[in-house]
Amino acid sequence: LGDVYKRQPYDAIIKQNAKKIGWDWRLIAAQISVESGFHNDKVSWAGAEGLMQIMPATAKYLSPNDTSTHLPTQNIQLGVKLNGILYDYWKNIIPDSIQAIKFSLASYNIGKGHVMDARRLAEKNNLNPNIWDQNVDLMIAKLSQRSYYRNDVVRHGYCRGLEAYNYVNRIFFLYQNYLNFELPNK
Repeated sequence: LGDVYKRQPYDAIIKQNAKKIGWDWRLIAAQISVESGFHNDKVSWAGAEGLMQIMPATAKYLSPNDTSTHLPTQNIQLGVKLNGILYDYWKNIIPDSIQAIKFSLASYNIGKGHVMDARRLAEKNNLNPNIWDQNVDLMIAKLSQRSYYRNDVVRHGYCRGLEAYNYVNRIFFLYQNYLNFELPNK
């Protein structure tokens, strides 16, 4: 991943959709960079498609009449819509908006149930369940270890939690770098 944001043909679409959920467009751009490297034709090992790596079932849930995940405009709309749904959920639980975004991104990557498990583990281990950094993120990273995913407070079992931990960190690393790169509004 590069440090400097390079103009993408999708910038206008990203900006338009990010406004709908009140997020900085560069945060969505960082997410797309992590998800697909801005390769619209990418398909993951799990079957996620496009720029924002939308699962076909998620696309159908979000937009029953148009599940064209291979079209950049639709893919970005669906991904941002999912971010918005997750953010609406987390901002009612997590008081700090940046922390709520981090919980939303982790949920986008690994699923809300696993993030809830990590929150319960954080609380059980005397960590703050409302803070992602150095609290819940530490617990999500451990959810691939038997002693953690078999814990009595865990309801959704094993997950590749280190991926979610790295996912959120990579997005915010890129986002911080993108903040230093101002593009003219065209």
